[in-house]
Amino acid sequence: MKKKILLLLFAFSPLTFGANVFISNIVFAGPGDTLYADSNGTPLNGGAVTLGYFADGYDVMAGLGSPMTLVSDFNVILTVLSGAFTSNLGGAFAGYADTPMSTDFGTAGVITSPDPLIGRSLYIFAGNQSTLGNSTQFLLLDLGITLRDDVPTEQDYVGSPAGLSPLIGSTGTFVGNTGAGFGTYQTVQLAIPEPSTLLLTALGALALLRRKR
Repeated sequence: MKKKILLLLFAFSPLTFGANVFISNIVFAGPGDTLYADSNGTPLNGGAVTLGYFADGYDVMAGLGSPMTLVSDFNVILTVLSGAFTSNLGGAFAGYADTPMSTDFGTAGVITSPDPLIGRSLYIFAGNQSTLGNSTQFLLLDLGITLRDDVPTEQDYVGSPAGLSPLIGSTGTFVGNTGAGFGTYQTVQLAIPEPSTLLLTALGALALLRRKR
């Protein structure tokens, strides 16, 4: 009997809780959803959509002119490719990004005080290639979500672009058929960094290479 009681106590201990995160822009599974799109407004296919956070006290606004600096300082929790297969839609559809299952994160899958993750704001950071580091166009969205303690209630976080104003990128519309249906879709569009920003980024990379040599 004592053994059974101990097992029950363990089953309901804080260690059974975990912070679950999802990326999904599927609401209506068709017209009305907010799609990820490239700088021309074409639904993104094969680009990386990530969810994560910056370090405590990090000045995101100061880094908006240099996306690659933000990329190097961004802590990715999970990544999903846009246009990849999703069971929620039963196929691959351009502009859609959806994680198939939840992901536990934190210490042993749990965020509990005084975990340094508590209080971090979550962002969606997207690029037009399979990784942010290889991308030449970017989208950054502040989800307005703060990471919280998983005890006594397990926390779920859903990364969706609907209704958000990009910090990097823009909003627009796409009229057509992504495969999920013909109609009008809202879009969040990636932006191409200014040439001066790309040049500064390249020069910074060269300087780092010289230092390493």
